[in-house]
Amino acid sequence: KNSLPGEFVVKKNDHGVPIVYPKEACIENDTENLLRVVYDHGKVSEWDDFDTIRRRVAKDWPLLPRTYDNISPELKLKISECLQEIKN
Repeated sequence: KNSLPGEFVVKKNDHGVPIVYPKEACIENDTENLLRVVYDHGKVSEWDDFDTIRRRVAKDWPLLPRTYDNISPELKLKISECLQEIKN
């Protein structure tokens, strides 16, 4: 188990599976990015209540594969580079 290095973007692939990319591998303000800023040192934006989230998860979760490597090749490379830097 480890943390992902740096900032990242999460986008669905052609099969609807969320894939994690390093932020620098994507265009700025990508509308396909599933991550949203909820708090940025100011007023907290409105968000869905738990019942809405539960309904969405109940609908979407069964559509995803039970196992899947959701780390993009670009992020795997960045992880490898970070580990090499730590070892040196």
